[in-house]
This record gives sequence, structure tokens and C-alpha cells, in this order.
Amino acid sequence: MVKKVAGIIIRCADKVLLVKRSDKVDNFPNLWSIPAGHVEEGEIPYETSIRELYEETQIDSKDIKFLDFLGTIGEDRNSEFHIFLWESKHIIVPKLDFEHTEYGWFTADNIPEPITEEIRQKVFESFA
Repeated sequence: MVKKVAGIIIRCADKVLLVKRSDKVDNFPNLWSIPAGHVEEGEIPYETSIRELYEETQIDSKDIKFLDFLGTIGEDRNSEFHIFLWESKHIIVPKLDFEHTEYGWFTADNIPEPITEEIRQKVFESFA
């Protein structure tokens, strides 16, 4: 069975929103990432990304604009992580859920560590 996940990169001018995973979560604890989560039964990845964004940050998709689908990572490991790019006209302050301990708006020159190389690459793509 293929594990499916979807997430959103929000770009505001020359910055993107990243969130740091809690040390209490099973998947990727203490890593910087994007708001994301598992695709539920009957959902398509686009819908999942919007739902997870709201659940994890309280950011409503009505406050941002869809720009592009940045592709899928992890397919070679029997998983699919679908990443969507959205844009905000202003810096949004998220209200984090229990899965995250920090957030920040970062430029391409100051991406925080630790972060997976795949997410780092998609973040760089979002600036192109």
C-alpha cells in the first residue's frame, strides 16, 4: 500500500513558511517541514493539503492564493508526498497544533536545519 501525504508551501515575497515538527510525533520528529498530512479515504491530495494546512496552522485557504503543483517526492520509497505552492500577500502568523513547536518565515538563504533534502529542494523550487 502506498502511503500518500500532501502539503503546502506558502510563499510571501521572498520568504516561505516552515514549521518544526514536535519531538512527540512519530513521523520526522524535530525536523523543519511544511504543513502536511496523510491523505484520507475519499480525498484527493489537493484537498488534503488545504485541510492539513488549516488543522496544523489555522490558516484558511481563502486567505492565500493557489499558484502551482510542485510535484511529488518519495515515489521511489513506496510513498507519495504531493506538494502544492500557494502565495500570501502578507506574513501570516500561524496558530500551531500539538504536532509543531515552532514556525518561521525563511528566505532561500536561511533555510533552517534539520530539514530533509527533498523538502529543501521543493522550497528552493518555490522561489523559482
